Amino acid sequence: MANETVNEKKIITSEIEWLMARQRGIGSSDSPVLALAPEEVFGKGPIDLYISKKATPKTQPDNVDFRRGHAYEPLALLLAEKKMGMKIFSPKNDHERWNDFRVEDPNRPWIYGDFDGLREDGWVVEVKSPRQRNADLIRNIGLKKYYMVQGQHLVHVASEGILPFLGKLPNGCPGVCFVIYEPENVEVQIYEIPREDSAIAAIVSNATKFWKNHVERNEPPASFSGTRVAFKPQKTEYKEISGPAWDEALRQYLLCKEQELGNKKRSEIAKQRIIDSMIAIGHDKIIVNGKHKFSNSLQKGRKLFDRKAFEAAHPEIDLSQFDAEGAPFSVFRHYGPKDELKWGDETIDGQLLTLKEELSILGKRSASMGVEEVVEFFDELKARSELYVSTLNLEIESIQKELSQTTEKVIENMTGGKGK
Repeated sequence: MANETVNEKKIITSEIEWLMARQRGIGSSDSPVLALAPEEVFGKGPIDLYISKKATPKTQPDNVDFRRGHAYEPLALLLAEKKMGMKIFSPKNDHERWNDFRVEDPNRPWIYGDFDGLREDGWVVEVKSPRQRNADLIRNIGLKKYYMVQGQHLVHVASEGILPFLGKLPNGCPGVCFVIYEPENVEVQIYEIPREDSAIAAIVSNATKFWKNHVERNEPPASFSGTRVAFKPQKTEYKEISGPAWDEALRQYLLCKEQELGNKKRSEIAKQRIIDSMIAIGHDKIIVNGKHKFSNSLQKGRKLFDRKAFEAAHPEIDLSQFDAEGAPFSVFRHYGPKDELKWGDETIDGQLLTLKEELSILGKRSASMGVEEVVEFFDELKARSELYVSTLNLEIESIQKELSQTTEKVIENMTGGKGK
């Protein structure tokens, strides 16, 4: 079954049949394995692809990433339509996806593509819903290489095949439109990548060589060497900036963000210490030194207007007529490596390491700093080190308390609550 080619359209009625059809050719998710180094495609190589084409198909893995992509795709397409002001044809259900949106190269039936959507102007639409960290990287440095290979593979199939609702494109497919959906921000990034004939030529050559020489002959690719695909530099909406002035501005910003995270953590620890003390003495309202009042009581939840429930109960009422829009405002956002913010570690070693690094910076820069600036920098680090000592003591107390409570629970479970 695995070495058959698809010569005629067969109606697919189940996921297993769809997976079997995918085994009878090279799809857009397969092409990157033949065109890129293993480290660029999650460690996969041609031998892994060969095995997958020969193995018994299994249902898709039910993991977070699969569910994420499957669930967010319809919303991503709606947002993309609104943002681009253009109709996108997309499958309404799995049956349409399996049959109407799986297109083959009629001249090379071992090359196929599954489309997430097709724009009314003939552009292929590919939806991705990566984790926020990867979405940030895409925004900063552009699309991943394996996305680019996938996209050009789909452009080729769309140019050669018969597209749902659009038919045969007279001038071929112009390119691929990537929709990067960010659930955390409920927004989409749009990237239009034009057709690149050199990339498509390499993709077609790799697929044909791999399929004919290995899959059809049942010969594992011990030394398959595909044609590497190179792409033109991507244009992003971000301007690349560097230089000493920007390095210093970034250093100060990250230092302030680190202090902000640290202060938040310290505040949480100190707050919890007061709450624990109030619980220990059995009072939820206290006054410290006759000035500072603290209360820790259970409050009723706030009453909110459930718009969804109201719309479901009264579909005849258009609530949009009561929507109000405020004045425009600017939003400053920072996307970058989260591990640069040392307080994200929150361990004793991590906090002390941050302090050591800043002392190192002081040592390296002191020769070019004025006396007042050195003193100010030193005093700040000294004050923070003293605060760290106090904070770390609180953390140790918190850990000891948690350890004690956990130990008591373990003993109680082991003895059945009969004693300690």
